[in-house]
Amino acid sequence: VSSSSKLAKALYANELEEETPLDEWNGTRKSGYWNIVVLQGTQYSMPEHERSLAKFNPTNLFSDRVYKAMYVNHRRVILSTDQAMGVMKNMDMNERTTPKKHTIVDEKSGDNVDIYFPPQPHRHSVFFTNKYSFDEGFDTSNAQNFARFIMRNNGIAETKDIRAQVQFYEQTGHLTRTNMQRSPNYQEFNQENFFPYGFLRSTWLVHELKSEEGRDLRCEMFEEHSLWGNSDMEDLSMGYVLAKRKVKAQLGKMAAHQYEGPEEWYPLLVPTEPDDEDAITQGPLYLDYLESSQKVATDSKGHEFYVTFLPQKRKE
Repeated sequence: VSSSSKLAKALYANELEEETPLDEWNGTRKSGYWNIVVLQGTQYSMPEHERSLAKFNPTNLFSDRVYKAMYVNHRRVILSTDQAMGVMKNMDMNERTTPKKHTIVDEKSGDNVDIYFPPQPHRHSVFFTNKYSFDEGFDTSNAQNFARFIMRNNGIAETKDIRAQVQFYEQTGHLTRTNMQRSPNYQEFNQENFFPYGFLRSTWLVHELKSEEGRDLRCEMFEEHSLWGNSDMEDLSMGYVLAKRKVKAQLGKMAAHQYEGPEEWYPLLVPTEPDDEDAITQGPLYLDYLESSQKVATDSKGHEFYVTFLPQKRKE
């Protein structure tokens, strides 16, 4: 928390008034179950890249023994400890070694129908956040739509720096539609020829600190946001990074719902680009290449890596 916050002043009043060095007392007191760590200044006195570092890439704030970290914007999200622990628990999905029977009700006939979920490997989420869902027909590939949606939700006025970021993203979308920026194997996984922004809410994030894939994703988001430096526009930078990964066939389509729960799971893919001299773009050999070049990233135990979203219906 900021050293100017009410919480910091309530817990560390004497230390702050006497200007005792931070490293002698910081993090020694709790509010409920939470250890309170104080940062000097306010969120507005820091450069944007410093302010957002703890949100995007908090690894250095914690001990090496910490495996997961959660960010919550207390002004936008009310989160109980039980809810937080529930999300932590659902960051992993156990493997299924044999088909699993599941009974559903047919919407037309009303009859019970048995379906069978196929075997699946252990799934492991390296990053979690919320995502808005939209009615069919809403253009999620339009950078202007994306930016205006974020500014409206966060009460942000457009600036020339935000306009520059949006204009760059518009040009990116143009290059995507002309296939100049896509992975050569994208059509096997993303048939739509547009730039698929993710309309995220970065008010609630969960990071997997021990995952190299998770670290790469966090760093990519942090670097993108720091490049533009537009305060409170993290959702724009994050949505761009995830869309770019989809376009480059580094993030797959949502996995089929093979479990009970509202979460959406998207696999982290490991693309293998063909050599420029020997590139094959058609025929049976290219189909073999497509099949072998897109594999879900796994750890040493064969656990598959995913990005997970908790979808929310957009309120008009």
